[in-house]
Amino acid sequence: MDRDVLTGAVHRDDRLDVRGVAGGTGGGPRGVTNVTSEVTQREYDRLRPQYPTFCGCDTCRGDVMVYALNRLSPRYVSTRAGEILTGLSLASDQESAKLTVILIEGFRKVALAPRCGAKPVTLS
Repeated sequence: MDRDVLTGAVHRDDRLDVRGVAGGTGGGPRGVTNVTSEVTQREYDRLRPQYPTFCGCDTCRGDVMVYALNRLSPRYVSTRAGEILTGLSLASDQESAKLTVILIEGFRKVALAPRCGAKPVTLS
């Protein structure tokens, strides 16, 4: 035998909460916040009124968010200072434009095939 194998379950709970106090208040001593997700939610809320024919139910909103977040790089922080600095970085013109374009693509794709049962629409 070339190594020792632990007898415990591989999926054991180490009692480490990596989500901590996420949700805009910054990470705590062991908490992590995805700033990209928070910025994406704010940008979604800003762009949504521009598409009055878009369904916007929880399912469609979630689908747009998933579409966007899967195309953006996550930015994890564990301190309030890190959250502020990363937020400033994401607020640059280039990053903001990239996020806006990705969200608009998400609105259009979800509107063409909504999973909630709403009538498909083409957004312009």
